[in-house]
Amino acid sequence: MNAIPVFADIHLETRNLDPEDVARKITEKTSAIIPVLVAGLPADMDAFQQLANKFNLKIIEDACHSWGSQWEGKGTGALGDCGAFSFQMSKNITSGQAGILLTDREEIAELARSFSNCGRNETGQWYEHFRLGTNLRLTELQAAILLGQLSRLEEQTRHREKTARILDEALKIIPGIKTVPEEERVTRRAYHLYVFRFIEEDWKISRDTFLELLNAEYSGSSRLSSNL
Repeated sequence: MNAIPVFADIHLETRNLDPEDVARKITEKTSAIIPVLVAGLPADMDAFQQLANKFNLKIIEDACHSWGSQWEGKGTGALGDCGAFSFQMSKNITSGQAGILLTDREEIAELARSFSNCGRNETGQWYEHFRLGTNLRLTELQAAILLGQLSRLEEQTRHREKTARILDEALKIIPGIKTVPEEERVTRRAYHLYVFRFIEEDWKISRDTFLELLNAEYSGSSRLSSNL
């Protein structure tokens, strides 16, 4: 799209995009805000909506981690002008690859259908291509697999929340470990990942050493990791 991404900082406690730093980065060239809902935790969508209203910007949610999450009772992906979810193999709902776009803006929906369907539109002939599109169409087999998983999403999301609460209670008593604080406006949290912050100064060891020790004790199928 020839757009230039401008990166803003994250909020230390939530790991989500910091609305205050976003506000400092907005210029007359800014077109949209793209909050990433890291690990399944909704970002501060109220603050971003205020910025969007003030500066006439679009909000594009990267909701790929947040299958089942809700902000003030409303599902993520439906909080901005549009929201993207991923069906990549590591996500809470997966068909191996592919994704979905949510929007209540008909012009955005029509444009997305065209891009994903080789640049066609709903009124043109089969071999009429109105823009540079590609084949991003979901297959029927992928759709069937996904529909089966959707029927279990509510139960699995509640189970993740219950498990996370157990971890929160166990970890919050350990010095040098900071869990993500509760946010009352987050009425459901999908927990694509469970994250906490390691305070090197309290432990007197490096983060890399801490990870090595954790992985030595961990018998799961995937290794624990850190993010800068």
